[in-house]
Amino acid sequence: MPLPRGPRVTDRWTWSCQRPALAPRQLRSTEARWAMMGPARRHGAALAHWSTPSPTRTEEHTLDTSLEGRRGQPFTMVLEAGKIREFARATKSSNPAYDGGIDGEPVSPVTFLMASAFWQGPGASPLSGVELNWERILHGEQEFRFVGPPPKAGAVLTGQSYIDKVYEKAGKRGGTMAFTEQVTEFRDQSGALVAELRSTMIETSKATTES
Repeated sequence: MPLPRGPRVTDRWTWSCQRPALAPRQLRSTEARWAMMGPARRHGAALAHWSTPSPTRTEEHTLDTSLEGRRGQPFTMVLEAGKIREFARATKSSNPAYDGGIDGEPVSPVTFLMASAFWQGPGASPLSGVELNWERILHGEQEFRFVGPPPKAGAVLTGQSYIDKVYEKAGKRGGTMAFTEQVTEFRDQSGALVAELRSTMIETSKATTES
């Protein structure tokens, strides 16, 4: 399968990024904008959409390591050929694999599973109901790991997210930073692991100041 242009995909089908490849003004669809959001912003938007927002904390955060291992509710995602094509075109990709030009079944772009947010209810997030100060949330990193090639159109995946790690680091402009690493596992209908998405969310202890 031809490798997609843009992000470099390793032999293990792992891609990690800290910034979107395209500026938001270049995107032409809601799905692409959603896919390029950081997980924290995406999570907040999803909660707002389903009208079940997490409580907002205004005081300084307290590290809560008890969140580690907390799981959201499983959800099902069906990879639709038309949506894969729309996503590829919205992100300006000309790779024929995304259009079904190789064997007739479009292969999902490496970052397409970010669109799984459209398949999730409010209970799918392991952070649902957790008090967060959304004014101090940053998207630290996003990593995509595939056990094999990215899934093709027609695949039916079951996803479930959990909190893997919670820890702190000293910061400069924003004070102490609380890191939360969230992993979303995607499995096929046989239960085999297909892919993992790892999102790193950062909450600063205070508003950032000019350096």
